[in-house]
Amino acid sequence: MEITIPALNAAADAQTLNTLKLHSGPAGTNGTANQIPGASVAATYAAASNGYRDLASAVDVPVSAGDTVSHFSVWNGATFVFGDVLDTAPETYANDGTARVNSARLTFAKGE
Repeated sequence: MEITIPALNAAADAQTLNTLKLHSGPAGTNGTANQIPGASVAATYAAASNGYRDLASAVDVPVSAGDTVSHFSVWNGATFVFGDVLDTAPETYANDGTARVNSARLTFAKGE
């Protein structure tokens, strides 16, 4: 039997998610690989729905000239929770700027 959507929602809502960081490659198993210095902001997550949880609203993350952004990580304070690919194509910033992150979705896989 598969886990139910309400159970997935409860599992997602149990996670404290409050910081989003950008990376130039995969975040790695502890979330610190390829981290872009200074590319970190507070993030607020909405309640879980349909078995996943996403940002309550888009967040803007500062990025320095020369940085290449391709991945993100999500944290509970100093504890790494998860990371993923940000976009299908990495973006290199020619000038200091802001990366707008519209989605940084937490999902739990349903069993088969």
